[in-house]
Amino acid sequence: MSYTERWYLETRRLINEELWQHPILYSILLDEKLKLELIKSTIIDGTMMRGMINNHQHPEYQMSASINLKKLSKWCAFFVSLPDSHKILVALNGQSRD
Repeated sequence: MSYTERWYLETRRLINEELWQHPILYSILLDEKLKLELIKSTIIDGTMMRGMINNHQHPEYQMSASINLKKLSKWCAFFVSLPDSHKILVALNGQSRD
């Protein structure tokens, strides 16, 4: 499991479970540099996967590269769509059960 995938899965879980006060959620919302690094990571990995898809010398890797590219695109869109504020995130996802 990659670093980026761990951030994606954990952040999604926290949002889905409405754990708004969790430090991981705060860190990704407040640390613009972290969010940009995660986005950059998905772009770099996506570029590598596109290269693998277009590399006809190793067709055995093309299918897995295609699957990984779809996941990376989803992760990138998720990180890009995260708001800059905890309040905005809560408002977009409804009220907390607290």
